[in-house]
Amino acid sequence: AFVSVVASARFDQAIMLPAERADASDLAVASILLGCATAVGVLVMVAPFQIALLDALGAPALAGWILLLPLSIAAAAVIQAMTIWTTRQQRFATVSAMRIGQSAASAMAQLAGGTYHFAGGLIGGSIGGQAVAVTAYGAAIARDEALRFSRPRWRGIPALLRRYRDMPLHSAPESMLAQAQVILPSLAVARLFTLETAGHLMLAQRLTLLPVAFVTQALGQVMFQRMAAKHAAEGDLRVPLRFIWSKLGMVALPLAVMTWLYAEQAVTLVLGPKWSECGRIVETMAPYLAVVLTFGPTSSIAIVLRKQHVSLAVAVVALVAKLGAILACILVDADYLWMIRAFVAIDTLQIIGLNAWFYRQLGANRGKA
Repeated sequence: AFVSVVASARFDQAIMLPAERADASDLAVASILLGCATAVGVLVMVAPFQIALLDALGAPALAGWILLLPLSIAAAAVIQAMTIWTTRQQRFATVSAMRIGQSAASAMAQLAGGTYHFAGGLIGGSIGGQAVAVTAYGAAIARDEALRFSRPRWRGIPALLRRYRDMPLHSAPESMLAQAQVILPSLAVARLFTLETAGHLMLAQRLTLLPVAFVTQALGQVMFQRMAAKHAAEGDLRVPLRFIWSKLGMVALPLAVMTWLYAEQAVTLVLGPKWSECGRIVETMAPYLAVVLTFGPTSSIAIVLRKQHVSLAVAVVALVAKLGAILACILVDADYLWMIRAFVAIDTLQIIGLNAWFYRQLGANRGKA
């Protein structure tokens, strides 16, 4: 997760921004090449030292399997660049088909691996899903002329990358901090409480966030394209923001209330009484569920406005606040639910605060214009 998200130095996020199609095409090509170069670099670093590395991580059973990591990184870079490129061309149905195909292929392969007790089922299924997506994107490019890249202008690519240097400078570290914030709760709970509690937390995160992520990612790609086009035309971005936030808020608020009131009973009913602890964690995450569903589809607003440094600064503050929350829970001997509540509060304030600041900035810029 850490390497894949920055494999292309986040230049893939800039594909949506140029006014000229040729510039966007060059950025897509550069992103794919950078991702593949990163994968080769990882292979060179991992292959000679895999035994020592895995022993240090306490996972010697992954010897051999870890050599598939560069392949997964390269595939992830290609898929991400092609997803944004395809979205820019407004081929939303193609993007949806790729996501569904990748998820279905991965799930079926992993289930088959578990059924037949194949040790590499989870890893093989993940790689297989990526392979399906890469192949499908290649086929889509072959049959759809609008998706074909322009002839790369190799001499102009360095200047193009310099124009969007804020992507590796600000978006890349912000993405890594975001990944760290996702992983931190599970690590903290596993270290300070029990592995069983950490397992309940991870299941609660999947039950809560995976369905929401499916919605927000699908809408997010469309909103990214719409906002980038409207901003390039100097339109008022506050109008689409108000529209999407109000509509999603009408869905998110009652869903969050129902989650807060009845999640424990629902999880216990479906999974059994031994998972009641997971249900209590899901209830605790209700406010975060509401803000992610409401504001998640417009998370690309920082990139559209080229204000990633603001997101980076807020991410640093949020990570420090979470580390402080962990320390406070240790000092007062609080239980794990208080730690999770603190994380949820920090995440909720981070998302609402960022979006409110961007909206205010849009109003200020509009007033100056």
